Amino acid sequence: MLSWPSRRGTARGGTDGERISTRGGAPAARSGSRWRLASGADSGRATTLVTTIRDLHATAPARRLEVAAVAGVVAVATLLRLWALEFAQFRADDFALWTLVRSWLERPALLTQGMDSSLGLPNGPFQVYLLLPAVALDSSPLAPYYLVGALNALGVLALWGFARSCWGPRVALAAAALCAVNPVAVVTSRRLLGNDLLAPFTVLLVWSLVELGRHGRRRDHVLAFVWLAACTQVYVVGLAHVAIAIVGLALAARRLRLLWLAVGVAVFALLAGPYLLGAALPRLSSLGALAGGDGTIDATSLDFTLKLVSSEGYQVFAGHTARLVDATTGLPFAASLVAGALFAVGLGACVATVAEAWRGRVAEWTVAPEALVALTAVLPALLLLRHATSVYVLYLVGALPMPYLLAALGASALWRFAGRVYGPARLTGRALAAGGGVFVVATQLSLWPAFVSAIRESWPASDYGVPLHYSLQARDEIVRVADHARAERVLIVGHGERDAVVYGLLRPQLPVATYTEAPGAVVVPDASAERVLIVSSAWDDALSSTLTRELKSRLVGSLRIPGRDPGYELYLAGGADCDRLVAALAPARAAAASFGDDLTLLGYDIAPAVAEGAAEVRLLWRANVTPDDDLSLYIHLIGGAGSSWGQWDGLPLPAPEWRPGDRILQTVKVPVLFGTPPGEYAVEVGAYTRGSEERLPVQEPGKPQSDRLQLGVTTAAGEPLAGARAPGTPVEVTLGAAVRLESFELTPPSPRAGDEVRVTLFWRGVAPAGADYVVFVHLADSSGRPIAQGDGPPAYDGHPTSSWRPGELVRDPHTLSTPRDLPPGRYWLLVGLYDSAGKRLAPSSGEPAPLARLGAWLERRTPYRAGPRADGDRIVLASVDVAGAR
Repeated sequence: MLSWPSRRGTARGGTDGERISTRGGAPAARSGSRWRLASGADSGRATTLVTTIRDLHATAPARRLEVAAVAGVVAVATLLRLWALEFAQFRADDFALWTLVRSWLERPALLTQGMDSSLGLPNGPFQVYLLLPAVALDSSPLAPYYLVGALNALGVLALWGFARSCWGPRVALAAAALCAVNPVAVVTSRRLLGNDLLAPFTVLLVWSLVELGRHGRRRDHVLAFVWLAACTQVYVVGLAHVAIAIVGLALAARRLRLLWLAVGVAVFALLAGPYLLGAALPRLSSLGALAGGDGTIDATSLDFTLKLVSSEGYQVFAGHTARLVDATTGLPFAASLVAGALFAVGLGACVATVAEAWRGRVAEWTVAPEALVALTAVLPALLLLRHATSVYVLYLVGALPMPYLLAALGASALWRFAGRVYGPARLTGRALAAGGGVFVVATQLSLWPAFVSAIRESWPASDYGVPLHYSLQARDEIVRVADHARAERVLIVGHGERDAVVYGLLRPQLPVATYTEAPGAVVVPDASAERVLIVSSAWDDALSSTLTRELKSRLVGSLRIPGRDPGYELYLAGGADCDRLVAALAPARAAAASFGDDLTLLGYDIAPAVAEGAAEVRLLWRANVTPDDDLSLYIHLIGGAGSSWGQWDGLPLPAPEWRPGDRILQTVKVPVLFGTPPGEYAVEVGAYTRGSEERLPVQEPGKPQSDRLQLGVTTAAGEPLAGARAPGTPVEVTLGAAVRLESFELTPPSPRAGDEVRVTLFWRGVAPAGADYVVFVHLADSSGRPIAQGDGPPAYDGHPTSSWRPGELVRDPHTLSTPRDLPPGRYWLLVGLYDSAGKRLAPSSGEPAPLARLGAWLERRTPYRAGPRADGDRIVLASVDVAGAR
């Protein structure tokens, strides 16, 4: 409940009629708490980072030692974040953000989003705006790295100021020191990613919320929402800070002023509204890919939270650091255990303090620092306890830097606990409390030289990526050789993130450069080209080996990168060399099929069998003209009744980079649908325009024109008998004794009248069926009358039930066409099996249980949706709410 400040200087608060002084805007001291962590939170004067620093200079000379200590910690934090930044990682995401900033400087415009993220939601535009000053002053990719590092060093100072205002100088200094040297905090301050920019604004948000609860000043109302807007727009994980802000505002409710709260909300809407309304909210459902569906619950996120305070951060991001110092053994491992223990104690002390407020021993608003710090530290882990995709440690950086503050609070709690005992036990306890923090800081600081040494090498297997220095070196060398050779074309033949980054750096200086982004693809100009510079990654693969063998005499330069990175080889080829290279790379089967006026297929190869869930197809194209931007190729795997069981769409390189006469060799791995039955599948290739989806005509010599070209067949072996988990909504109902329906997928889940409804069933063989059953899929009304149905043998009659092996998983798609005049309402999706005589196979579970019958009764009368269940001689998969026709 919001209330206006009392003019009498007191306000009703806490519990049991406790009166809390608000004289002069200062809260009364917290008392009565056994777990009280605060020593500085009860100051009656408002605190900011500026006032905290000014107070140190204005106090007695005894405080000069604290000034020196804080300055030393910030200096160390700055050194660790800015030293050897030329060897910072420069991966595709770093390059993409730098490119976004440069694009904005060339064409300024209001942004509604930043980079796309792997979570499905785009990042906010603040990450772009934040880097603008650095890129405007220096267009080199290195400039924004210094800005990010300096910003995070200031974040360490902000953490100290916040902790000092709430818990006093000792806790503040310990928290700042732990944050300054922690490997995760250091590495996530040395990249151009949105998550590297989040930590300083997290501190400022929590600090503003605490100050708002203490004093209720007008500026705190506004600043809290300004920092919230920054957090939500600098990195997509920062959206979780909305929950933190809500809790902070609830704890500060007695101090809120409605007018200034409205001003703060308006400022937030102005700053974050375009992003939230234009980019985030429309795609909010995409988060289901991370936490929805058939997600699992495990302790991965909790383990990563402990890694945030451990000594393993350098190895987590740059695994080759372990060659020099292994942080999972010896003293570094012991330091990780100590840091984790301090973190756990600090978290427990904060929870205990909040619990005392919950029981009414202290006023709720007085525990805001502990509540907000604990919530910020654990909220990302709690949100990711249940996840459907892999969780990565970067998803947890929204907790930074609060875990280090909790570790400092843990040491403080142990220090106070030791003060309750006497004699040697007190001395021992306090030595452990203070010595534990010093041990962690010293050990983690000692790991820094190994990290700096390791990142001077490039290890492709490491998550760290290629250091920026070597990407810039490769760009400069390629430009030098191309200028010296007066190359007409520069072809980057690669298949990795490193090659894409080098091409991105190269293209502004060499417009004649072309990069084949697709793995295993290469572009070779026609014989009229005289001076073509081919830049090849010196990997030990078939493509690189062929280039080395055929163009060995044309080698004009090479670039070696320290570590396990093979570097680059540069060849200067002529027309005859290009023809010889095409002959060496050409597929075994020749072709001469034209696809419209754009392309001609010169050859192809098909792998005889599906391997690792994909069918490999090699194609050799010739560009007759430069295709339109919306051209796309496709490869389909076709089964019985023209059904599609695998599909690939795309181009080996962007259409504008195709030049007439170019030969393009591509290797495509066509993904096969999960649960595809064993058997032969036809491989078809074609081309279409993406806007209209109109297919280009395909003409083979001496054959009728078509809209596709059938190349041949490949064989699928089916899913393994064990360990293949069915996707979709679980069903787990056995029909008879031979077949079990494991799960299903429904698209769309809420159709309109006249729509096609696609139902995919996943069956599991339990025992030999002994007969060929037919699957019925009905959409029925409340009386059970079918209004749409899709009966037929499993897998379009491509895999009858009599051939199912025990344990085999079979994908079985069906399509239902709903009538356009179907009245809107709720209908039910029914599934089952029947034999050649029409006799249905009854579920082995018998009659529905009482709870299932209750759920079915509620489903017919309320919006409640019951789960899949057996019902007589059929399975009720789901209730489907059908809307009116479009």
